[in-house]
Amino acid sequence: MLDKKMLITGLFFSLVFTFILFYFFIDFSKLINILMHANLFYVLISLSFYLLSLYLRSKRWGYLLQEQLTNSSKSILPVVIFGYMANNLIPVRIGEFLRSYYLSIRENISSSFAFGTIIIERLMDVFALIIFFSIGAITGSFFNSSDFDDFSNSVPGGKKTMVFLSLFPFLILSAIIIIYTQLSQNKIKIILNKLLFLFSDKIRDLIVNKFLLLLEGLTSILKKNTFIYTLLFSLMIWTCEALMYYIISIGLNLDTFFDSGLEHVSIIIVFTSVVNLAGIIPSTAGSWGPFDFFGSITLITLGVSNEVAVAYSLLVHVALWLPPTLLGFVIIILDQKTIKKVIKNFRSQKINYVE
Repeated sequence: MLDKKMLITGLFFSLVFTFILFYFFIDFSKLINILMHANLFYVLISLSFYLLSLYLRSKRWGYLLQEQLTNSSKSILPVVIFGYMANNLIPVRIGEFLRSYYLSIRENISSSFAFGTIIIERLMDVFALIIFFSIGAITGSFFNSSDFDDFSNSVPGGKKTMVFLSLFPFLILSAIIIIYTQLSQNKIKIILNKLLFLFSDKIRDLIVNKFLLLLEGLTSILKKNTFIYTLLFSLMIWTCEALMYYIISIGLNLDTFFDSGLEHVSIIIVFTSVVNLAGIIPSTAGSWGPFDFFGSITLITLGVSNEVAVAYSLLVHVALWLPPTLLGFVIIILDQKTIKKVIKNFRSQKINYVE
């Protein structure tokens, strides 16, 4: 029942965001014309940076797994790609669980430990994307960007408010860490249960447990002195993806909407952080809906025409979705025995959880 509710919730949000974007913001004939005239050569070049980001993700995960992954001579890149393929095809981010099972069977390590490191990965991704957003927003606000100026002037308080909003996520993150270190888990559970009183007991328990798991992951990074290393990996990963987005934007002549190269770069950085943080919102597999909606709205707000903004968001999304999905199927064909064990193990664990 919980899975069905999550599936329905994700489908609802995807349909709502997609409907709003395509019904209210674009002319279909203009959108198709823009996509047909896009220079796909730049998309192909950009994929090299995306593949590099996947490789760096495997190196980051290997660093977090080094306590148990001591004798392996195999690359864990195929496991990472398989997980991304599963996330692209299966809702509710089931790929994260399948990735941990795949690694545990292939390397004979604890699946719980593997999944715990994935939680840390996601936390560091969020932290790195917040840094990206702050850099892009502050750079655009203070270095001769007319589009950022126009936007900041429409916000009460102007540039000061923009700077505060850019730094606000850091303040929230710091507050969460302080609260977690000062309060016991029982007190945090009591507070969260009171705040989530509108939800059913099962969903409330799930949210509370997930939240506590995230907090434990965050504080464990700080305690184990792995924060700097994982943050550096994360920044390199998102720099590669931002370069991918930038190259695709050249293929759509997105630079013609901006006053300078610096403004172009700063807006791509903001776009990178916004579309990936939008993955937090429930959606169907592959984050279709929220990714495209928030990416397009960000560009439209900062001066890009509606159809070009939507075309660019869709083109980036397809470029992100297609390679790991195709490569994932290749991995399934080459490693059928292990994949069958992964699916069987996952189903048995799911049945035990429901019972």
